[in-house]
Amino acid sequence: MRLFKSFTILSIILFYMSLSAQEKIILSGKINWAEYNETIQNLSELSSSEYHYFNRHPINKKVSSATVRFINGNFEPLNTPLTDALKKQITSNDIYIESEIVTERKKSVLNYSFLPYRINPTTGAIEKLKNYTLELTINSDMNKKNIRTYAAKSQLSEGNWFKIKVDTTGVFKLTYEQLMQIGLSKPEQVRLFGYGGAQLPYMNSATNSDDLVELPLFMEKGSDNTFGSGDYVLFYTGGSISWSYDETRAMFIHNLHDYSKYTYLFLTSDLGEGIRINSEASPVSAPTYNSNSFDSYLCYESELYNLIKSGRTWYGEKFRQGNSLNLNFTFPLLITTEPVKLLTNIAGRKEKSAPVCYFNYRINGNQLTRIDVSDSYSDYTYAKEYSQQIEFNANQNNIVLDLSFGGGNTASEGYLDYICLNAREKLVYRNKQMLFRDKKTVAENQITEFQLDNSGVSVLIWDVTNPIVPKALSVNHNGNLSTIKVASNVLREFLVFKPSDAFSPIIEDNDLGPVANQNLHGIEPYDMVIVSHPLFLDQAEQIADIHRNHDGLSVFITTPELIYNEFSSGTPDVSAIRNFIRMLYERATTDADMPKYLLLFGDGSYDNRTKGNGNSNLIPTYQSINSLSETISYVSDDFFGLLDPNEGEYLGALDIGIGRFPVQTTIEAQLMVDKVKQYLWGETSSTDWKSTVCFIGDDGDGGLHMLQPDQISKSIYLSHPEFNIKKIYLDAYQQISTPSGQRFPDVTEAINQQIDQGALIIDYVGHGNPRILTHEEVLTTSDVRSWTNYDKLSIFVTASCEVGRFDDYNRTSLGEWFLLNPNGGGIATLTTTRVVYSGGNHNLNTNFANVVFNTDLRLGDIIRIAKVNTSGTTNKRNFTLLGDPALKLAIPEHKANVFDINGKPVPLSQQDIVLNEPSDKLTIQSITLTASDTLNALSKANISGYIQQTNEQVIAQNGTLYISVFDKMDTLYTFGQDNQVVQFQMQDNLLYKGKASITNGYFNFDFIVPKDINYKFGAGKISLRARLDSTEAIGYFNNFIIGGNAENAETDLNGPEIKLYMNDTLFVNGGTTNENPVLLAVITDESGVNTTGNGFGHNITAVLDNNPDKIFILNNFYQGAMDKYNCGEVRYPFKNLTPGYHSISFKTWDVYNNSSESHIEFYVHEGQSLVIDRLQNSPNPFYDHTFFTFEHNQALTNFTVVIEVFDMMGTKVAEISQKQSPGGYKIEPIRWNGTSLAGAKLSRGVYIYKVTLSTIDGQKTTQSSKLMIFE
Repeated sequence: MRLFKSFTILSIILFYMSLSAQEKIILSGKINWAEYNETIQNLSELSSSEYHYFNRHPINKKVSSATVRFINGNFEPLNTPLTDALKKQITSNDIYIESEIVTERKKSVLNYSFLPYRINPTTGAIEKLKNYTLELTINSDMNKKNIRTYAAKSQLSEGNWFKIKVDTTGVFKLTYEQLMQIGLSKPEQVRLFGYGGAQLPYMNSATNSDDLVELPLFMEKGSDNTFGSGDYVLFYTGGSISWSYDETRAMFIHNLHDYSKYTYLFLTSDLGEGIRINSEASPVSAPTYNSNSFDSYLCYESELYNLIKSGRTWYGEKFRQGNSLNLNFTFPLLITTEPVKLLTNIAGRKEKSAPVCYFNYRINGNQLTRIDVSDSYSDYTYAKEYSQQIEFNANQNNIVLDLSFGGGNTASEGYLDYICLNAREKLVYRNKQMLFRDKKTVAENQITEFQLDNSGVSVLIWDVTNPIVPKALSVNHNGNLSTIKVASNVLREFLVFKPSDAFSPIIEDNDLGPVANQNLHGIEPYDMVIVSHPLFLDQAEQIADIHRNHDGLSVFITTPELIYNEFSSGTPDVSAIRNFIRMLYERATTDADMPKYLLLFGDGSYDNRTKGNGNSNLIPTYQSINSLSETISYVSDDFFGLLDPNEGEYLGALDIGIGRFPVQTTIEAQLMVDKVKQYLWGETSSTDWKSTVCFIGDDGDGGLHMLQPDQISKSIYLSHPEFNIKKIYLDAYQQISTPSGQRFPDVTEAINQQIDQGALIIDYVGHGNPRILTHEEVLTTSDVRSWTNYDKLSIFVTASCEVGRFDDYNRTSLGEWFLLNPNGGGIATLTTTRVVYSGGNHNLNTNFANVVFNTDLRLGDIIRIAKVNTSGTTNKRNFTLLGDPALKLAIPEHKANVFDINGKPVPLSQQDIVLNEPSDKLTIQSITLTASDTLNALSKANISGYIQQTNEQVIAQNGTLYISVFDKMDTLYTFGQDNQVVQFQMQDNLLYKGKASITNGYFNFDFIVPKDINYKFGAGKISLRARLDSTEAIGYFNNFIIGGNAENAETDLNGPEIKLYMNDTLFVNGGTTNENPVLLAVITDESGVNTTGNGFGHNITAVLDNNPDKIFILNNFYQGAMDKYNCGEVRYPFKNLTPGYHSISFKTWDVYNNSSESHIEFYVHEGQSLVIDRLQNSPNPFYDHTFFTFEHNQALTNFTVVIEVFDMMGTKVAEISQKQSPGGYKIEPIRWNGTSLAGAKLSRGVYIYKVTLSTIDGQKTTQSSKLMIFE
């Protein structure tokens, strides 16, 4: 598996050569060795393909296969030493190309890779490839179009329908009375539609019907030839277990349906007379082969355990040392002279030190075989699977199989998967339905006569080779012997039965009954499809309306059941959903008509069969076939988006963007809607988060998990310098030892602080699992559930194992809690569902970063493109988008520009910080240091600028500018506590943070440069975010210098003035709070507040309860006031404070390094139920409007407020509903103009009003009062 791709391609099509049978394309490319070297030095895996240079080339036609040949290239000597692991991969003096053709959105793309080294054939030295020329050969016979025809409308689009089901294969009977019972108006015209019972294929290349197929009926009308009382119809259908002949094993093997234990069918009588069972005439020619025996089979498979809660292979009985199982298999008319074939599959696990354990098989008391479990389990392999096929002779028709488990030790385990038996039996009717077939009859031009004994004249024999088109055969009766004569050039399947043998279908159950008309086959093209569980249709409609009205997307909503009805005959099947999307995709003749996004609105489970009992099986999941290895088994929603003809399972390139809301309740579903609304339109306490990207890097593994995000962050810094990059690398913080193990408490605090401050993207690289990030548990589900950043929702990326394992219904994973936290967390997460590898993670993460800032793309597009550009297969399938794929990131669309510093026009060039190869250090180039463009310590800076539209015109709107001014880039080093020291760079020393007014698109602001700068001269950075009347903007400026001292700086000897509160300015010292109060510090200083963090001890700090271990640095929580650099405030949320009295000592410094302190005390009440207090409306009485206000006891919580107004007779006359964002203990006043539900002015009088306050997590309380209206 190739786990990274190259970063540049200079592929040029030099010429196309048209030949009679093929076309040739010459490709040229150049390798960017600086980026390639940085990539491979961060690899942890050591396979040859890990070091491959990977590239892609679009081909403007449909191609399914091609060959690529290396023609020539320029090589050069190595200038850096190679690792021993890499040297082992270089064994040839040639370049060998690996290639494949993939199709993405109906366009063919060549993926190719190679190891870019060779051994010089003359000198024997290793050389690297500088540039290359390849020859691509396309076979013209591969250019045929593969267009499928779909039904124009569904069979279910008209008429009355009734759904039934069966649980086995065979002939079934429906009586006239039953047809009347279920409501068919014309039973004599009954028609049956179905699909044959077998599971749909996972691969697109397999053939299957796209809509319901009519199944023929046998109608018994009785002697009056009128269908009525006492009459019946017969039909044949397959069950959920299908059988097929395996040519390799020369055995018939069984296949269980992965999604259902039933086969569903549909009845109607409104479409006229249907098709009936046709008869097949016997061949005229004499038989060339006579058969009076057949191939019989039996199986035993009990699906009880999914050993790793992953994959679609389930196992049966569990064995420990000394356990056994007895099974009886009966072949009533066994031909004992023919061997019986047994195929068995088991799984076993043992400790490495334990002796071999084994399964022992005995047949009728005689030893048959023994299967040894010799391989021990490992961290990622729960058990090993063993299969054996063996033949034996049986001297009786009842075969008793004794299966026992021995050896090993008490920790050894074994699991039975299945036992399948094939035997030859005499062809004798058994007075019940009997399927038979005979592999010996198959031969070219063969005519076979089957001779059925003990049958009598009333038996019927149907050919059910094609279960959708069974045929009645002509039966010749001679006493108890019945014969049929058929052509047997292919293997044929037959059913012999009497009408009295027919089974009864199930017609009453919760999932059966009348079916409303539907017509998915008749829908028009849509941009987005939402497949929603029926519970969430209201919320799905809200999401659809958001994208229709806000984004102009066309959105179609449906349910799994509706899809199953048309595409899998009502039987749950993951491929039915894929086939529905594929129909829309294949019908599209233009890119605009292709579906672009699929939202799966409902949780999924690794158990796709079980309904209820706590199982989260609401929208099915695609599971891999492997269920034993954590590194091979996987779940992937990508399956729904692999839509081209040769794709399916895990193979192919994504054609649509896919996301899932892993919700199980309507409360969670509504939370998803509310979060999307908040993300798009909600109020936010800050816009800083929209310009912040935070990387979190694990320690260990030689610093790999810090080096990888650092490489990505450099790329972002260069390509998108408008974003501010925060880095939380574990080894840059002090590791401590605790009774629970090694911990990084300061990292946890840094992450939680970053969440409070907000970030557009939070990208984690390192170890993890569904409960925690990193071995040191720097982030747990408890941490995530405590977050209250509802107004600053992030996109989370977790390049780590299993963080978003959403399909385990026994627990909610960390990745899911990012999304499901009702008070904060994230708006979406690109997260991992299984074990992944760091190389592949880094490749995908890099490709994600390359496209995520493209404001034309939505989340689904970003992740689809990132995956398509990532080599390998399974690793990238383990990444799933939990979130709305049609959502755009909250990146402001316009630019904020600086045009003047201290009265001097700034240079036009914005980007003077570049990656200076080969040192990989960020350095300053092309800057002339002059007094006029340099900001000195204690100098006053004046900055002017404007807000620019995409067409470069000034946006003439008013608004607020949010400003952050940073000192120079710092070079930092990690401690090297568990690995090598890692060098990295950050630009996060904050010189000034404030707000300024924007008037008609222009802004101006002042600040004094703090004394605590880094006095060396270097480039600073001004980061700008703007919120205007109807839009937002983002920008930066870094073409200026910071350093040195200001001459003639004014004097300031006074420290700042501080006023402390808890939650809001109404707080009185010593008052009461809940466990999660917000410290509010209002600071004033004539020169401004110092937030740099450069000076030793000159931080803004808060000390809780005079505890030196509870000192909080609050520089990043300071926000300057509007148009004033000399005042501002700090808001810092404390979490989970213990009940009782607490104190906070607060200290801050001004930019001249004068300090001040202040102290506040408060009492924390223990958690309590939601309470409304001090409810009132004012004015009261009122004429034209009034304001409702009240207090509550739960700050920092999202509320829904509903105010219902009733007249004195108790009739509701008005209702106001409003959502309130997190704040203090008072709600924002709610205005009401005294109008009724219909919008009319209410008459004079007294009214009762009831206020209902509810939280997203289900808490609710009410309180009532009176109001009076004057005319």
